[in-house]
Amino acid sequence: MATYEAIKYSFGGSLVTALQSPNMADGSVTNTEFQFINSLTSNAQTQLNTKFGTAGGTFTGDVTLNDNIHLYLGTGGATDLDLYMDGSNGYIKNSTGNLNINADSILVRDDGNTRNMFNAVSTGAFNAYHNNTLRFSTTSGGADVAGTLTATTFSGSGASLTSLNASNISSGTIPNARYGTPTFSAANLTSIPAANLTGQYAALDGSNINSLNAAALSGVAGSINGTNINNLDAAALATGTVPAARLPGSLGKVLQVVSTNNGTVFQTNSSSYVDVSGQSVTITPSATSSKVLVTLDYTTDTQNDNTVYSVQLVRGSTAIGNGADGNQMLHMNANEYDTGGLTFLDSPSTTSATTYKLQVKTGNHTGPNGGTIVFNRSQDTNTNNRWTSNITVQEIGS
Repeated sequence: MATYEAIKYSFGGSLVTALQSPNMADGSVTNTEFQFINSLTSNAQTQLNTKFGTAGGTFTGDVTLNDNIHLYLGTGGATDLDLYMDGSNGYIKNSTGNLNINADSILVRDDGNTRNMFNAVSTGAFNAYHNNTLRFSTTSGGADVAGTLTATTFSGSGASLTSLNASNISSGTIPNARYGTPTFSAANLTSIPAANLTGQYAALDGSNINSLNAAALSGVAGSINGTNINNLDAAALATGTVPAARLPGSLGKVLQVVSTNNGTVFQTNSSSYVDVSGQSVTITPSATSSKVLVTLDYTTDTQNDNTVYSVQLVRGSTAIGNGADGNQMLHMNANEYDTGGLTFLDSPSTTSATTYKLQVKTGNHTGPNGGTIVFNRSQDTNTNNRWTSNITVQEIGS
């Protein structure tokens, strides 16, 4: 028979709801009963395992950690790898060993994925960017910098540095050994103050040296090639003589004059040309292009009627200046006198000594012979009234 107590508390609990676990004074809930919670229709662990199993698995949805909630990786907790967000900044903190990132290529870009910041390739270059512009890149032989490299201090070898600006050298002294042995070409030097030139100089090539002020030159200069020195002031020539060949040909100036005056009486009745004694002069032209102007005058007389004569100018042994009729003769009667002369511009084309002379021959107006012609005498043999003959040659620069 049941007791009162047994009857008092013996009732079905299927309709009891909202029991508070603190009010359970004794007894226990079996594992089978505990694993079915609320509306779960199967074992709770089984359903949890479908989300992330205790033995590992794959998340099929997002995982969100609130600010300042740390994700610790490693058994050391906060002393190992720590990932978290403090509300403003994100952190990857590693307090043990190295933080290794293993990849054949690493590229870091901005949060909008539009600008490169840096990238590295295991078999190639490391590249760094500024505002998406490549500025630094490693190479197999060193590194390339695009733009200006600024540093507080540089060290190492400057053997390959080029385009150095000497005006940027602000301290220190360049050793003499660094100057080396200079080699200069004066080919394009201009406006050199002659007052700064002293001592004795080696041979200079003055091909392009111009506008030198000779008054400012001092000391003794070495041999100078003046082939192309120009703007020289002829008024400054104090000594020496300018060779005739150096004078401009277009000037047509008289370069030299040679003249002879003859008062010696000469007579002949030769029917062929003979030299008139004393009527010759020799000149040596200074250039083959020169002209020679020959001027001569003479006086003649005869004591024979019907005397005729002819004269000709000769260079060396060659008659020059003759017309078409080279044998035309002048007629004279006894005790007559005559004066004659000629002017001829010759082109000897030589720089050798050249002799010009007067030749004469006689005859009569009816035949080739007859009469005697006399030079440098008055109408008779009275020598108190004697005339003279002259021959002058002038070299003309052409």
